[in-house]
Amino acid sequence: MRAFCVLSLLLGSLLTTVSCKESNSSIAIDACALVTKAEVEKAAGVSVTSIVVEAPHAVSMSSGTVMESTASCSYMLEPAAGKPARIKINVDAFRDHFMALTDFTQWRGAKRAVGLGDDAWQDPTALEILKKNVVLVVETDPTQESPKDPIPPSEENQEYPGIQAVLAQIALRRL
Repeated sequence: MRAFCVLSLLLGSLLTTVSCKESNSSIAIDACALVTKAEVEKAAGVSVTSIVVEAPHAVSMSSGTVMESTASCSYMLEPAAGKPARIKINVDAFRDHFMALTDFTQWRGAKRAVGLGDDAWQDPTALEILKKNVVLVVETDPTQESPKDPIPPSEENQEYPGIQAVLAQIALRRL
């Protein structure tokens, strides 16, 4: 009986150790590592004046395990007609694919973008892509803040979707 208890304790501690290692594995992704300053400048055709970084951090946890993490990298651009004032790369990573599923149909004015990730939708100010357990967002904003409401297509933002697509393809290769 004593040998059984010792064996059970030993086996139990091994299982706990394996479980702890698994639960501490990171799902965080550095958004600034997905697209470089030079790549943003080339895609946008203007210089980056500053970069604002939101480091990867947990958004939700369960029993000590990170279930969702988020990070972003905002590139502030020099003012130019027809160019965005800011390009933001945002990445949300989820523990499993079902947590990452996003209902893009609720996104007013967006159209399906084909050939990017598992699913993608785009409007003039954002391209949102689902790839496995990650939602990648490339925002092209006319100001240095995210708009509160969707911005309709116009002559001023007609280049934005092309810029989004170029940067998304670069970021997807690095995910």
